[in-house]
Amino acid sequence: MKTAHTISDLLPRAAETAGEIVLVDRGLTARHLPYSELLTRADGAAAALQARGLQPGDRVCLLSNTSAELLAGLFGTWRAGAVPVVLSLPRPRSDLGEYLAEVRRRVDHVGARLVVVADALQAFMPEDGVGAPVAALGELGQAAEAAAAGTPAAPDDIALMQFTSGSTGAPRAVALTHRQILSNLDSTTAALGLTGTDRFVSWLPLFHDMGLNFLLSAVTHAITMILQPTEEFLSRPGSWLEAVSRYRGTVTVAPNFAYGLATRDLQTAAGRSRDLSCLRVAGNGAEPIDANTMDEFVTVAGQHGLRPEAVCPMYGLAEATLAVSIASPDVPMRDLWVFSDRLTRGAQVASGPAGAPGTRRLVACGPIVPGVEVSIRDGDGHDVGDGRVGEVCVRGASIMAGYWQEPDATAGVLRDGWLHTGDLGFRHDGELVICGRVKDMIIVGGRNLYPEDYEQWATRVPGVRRGNAIAFGLEHEERMVVVAETTVSAHEADRVAAEAMRTLRRHLPQAPEEVVLVVKGTLPKTSSGKLQRGVCKQRYREGALPVLATARRA
Repeated sequence: MKTAHTISDLLPRAAETAGEIVLVDRGLTARHLPYSELLTRADGAAAALQARGLQPGDRVCLLSNTSAELLAGLFGTWRAGAVPVVLSLPRPRSDLGEYLAEVRRRVDHVGARLVVVADALQAFMPEDGVGAPVAALGELGQAAEAAAAGTPAAPDDIALMQFTSGSTGAPRAVALTHRQILSNLDSTTAALGLTGTDRFVSWLPLFHDMGLNFLLSAVTHAITMILQPTEEFLSRPGSWLEAVSRYRGTVTVAPNFAYGLATRDLQTAAGRSRDLSCLRVAGNGAEPIDANTMDEFVTVAGQHGLRPEAVCPMYGLAEATLAVSIASPDVPMRDLWVFSDRLTRGAQVASGPAGAPGTRRLVACGPIVPGVEVSIRDGDGHDVGDGRVGEVCVRGASIMAGYWQEPDATAGVLRDGWLHTGDLGFRHDGELVICGRVKDMIIVGGRNLYPEDYEQWATRVPGVRRGNAIAFGLEHEERMVVVAETTVSAHEADRVAAEAMRTLRRHLPQAPEEVVLVVKGTLPKTSSGKLQRGVCKQRYREGALPVLATARRA
């Protein structure tokens, strides 16, 4: 097949094969969408967009659950030479007015010419629009003829705008060119050894960097992909690995929390029928990786045929298109125990006995992918070499063009060709290990403390919801607070809060000032499910958290 120079080139190449996307619901009822059919529908959508006056380079916001119509609209935007901006759907219990206001802010920010929404959502759109005219996805399928070959995009044109999650600040629109995206797809292919014989399984949302790049990897190699809407997975998490088993998936990726849900499903009667021997890559990325969660998954899934080597930790970020490091799918997950007080910027990492007081367990996220360079830097910007902690800085062909219309923010992270990620980490035996975020570090009594330590220990307490704890410091007060969701009733919450405080005091060098238990499902999260420490801190200060119990340090 011919070499692809833009994303628009990928689909015609895939259409020459027997590959397809298989759209499934939570019951795994399949709707087959061959790449050849997707190309026809995408070209029809491109014609409809051009008929509306869309010009090459114009931005089109897409708002829909995962569907054949969304895929046609997405690739149709590329086929028309325009720039898609996939927006997130509202989270459960979201205020519709606040959500639509955020949609309008994003539409205005990228200067979208059109907002295309799922047909079912059109009735909820305000009559005056959301900063741009609104069209239904169904309307894009009514074009009488395919798009003109017209004005194709160039490799260095903007191909995609992708909003950051907003877990550590205001969401920003990352602008990526065709060349940058294709470069990262090449890096991922080399790191994972992807071929046309693979079969992908995904429930990840397409507004998220990992979900969208996973889709593009499938199209790049004409890989058959089993694709499930995110909300269907959340309604029945067990359907994810059921799809892997039924459709003989070889590659899947997900955030850490999904593996915890998968473990629980496999322990139920319904989950015991899974056959996971087909899976050669179970990627874990998009949020901090908890080694204990993955240990449990490997143990339980191993009883269903999963090879330990399939578990594949990863590290990446939207500003680097996606992948920075990926563990080899040929070796089991590697971890190490290190002393927490040595995980400060510029310090030499010191290994310790497993589980010893004052130690922390970290996961190695694999070697740096081809085409990407990483430098670990101290506070003065000097590379500290292997085995020392510093900010992870990245450069290569896949690094973003910048934040759209935010030159100051772009200059703050792109300096001398290097992307300063804001993440702390170190190199160990040729692999990248991530410790946490620079801006999330908590200082109490002169000690630098990682919130991840407190969050992971808190959620090991029975009655605390796994993966749903937030630790933060209060500036100028040298106090730390841990807020966690609980699964117990109100009359048991005091006991669980007290046990959480005892656990944190016993296992960590500095006890928090306060442990607060809140109602299940109330911790603030981004649209992609990441916990928002800053928002939680603000709600704590305002007394706006639905508190069930509090335990204070004696």
